[in-house]
Amino acid sequence: MGQLVVKITRRTAAGGAAGDNDEIIQLCRMMRIMSERDTEATVAEVMRALLRQAAEKPVGSTEVSRITHLNRITCIHHLKRLEVAGVVQREGVKYRLRSANAEELVNEMRRDTLRMFTEMNTLARDIDEDFALRKRRMLYVRREERR
Repeated sequence: MGQLVVKITRRTAAGGAAGDNDEIIQLCRMMRIMSERDTEATVAEVMRALLRQAAEKPVGSTEVSRITHLNRITCIHHLKRLEVAGVVQREGVKYRLRSANAEELVNEMRRDTLRMFTEMNTLARDIDEDFALRKRRMLYVRREERR
C-alpha cells in the first residue's frame, strides 16, 4: 500500500513559497547579512524582491516595500545592509543586485574574498618582516648592552 504525502507550503508576503524562502534565509545567514533580531526574516524578503526585480533594473525602497509588503523604513535598513555587504550597488536612490542571480553573486563574493585574503597575506608578511627586523634589532641592542 502506497503512502500519501501531503506537503503544505505557506505563501510569503512577496508571493513565494515558504520553502523557497528557507533557502534565501539560509543564504542570508551564511552571508552574515541576517541578524538574530530579524525574527521575521525580513531581509530575506528584501533579498527575494531584489532577486526578482533588481537584476533587470534598479529598484527603490518604495518599490521593494510594495513588493514585500514591508514598511519602507525596514526596506531602507535592509537595502543599506545589503549595500555594505556588497550584495547590491546603489544607483542614485535605487539599488541594483550586483549580479544577475544568486549563484553568480556568491561566485563574485568568493572572488572578492580571495582578493582580500591575498591582500591580507601580503600585509601579514610585511608585518611579520617588520616585527622580525625589530626583534633582531632588540636582540642586537641587548647583546651590545651586556658588553
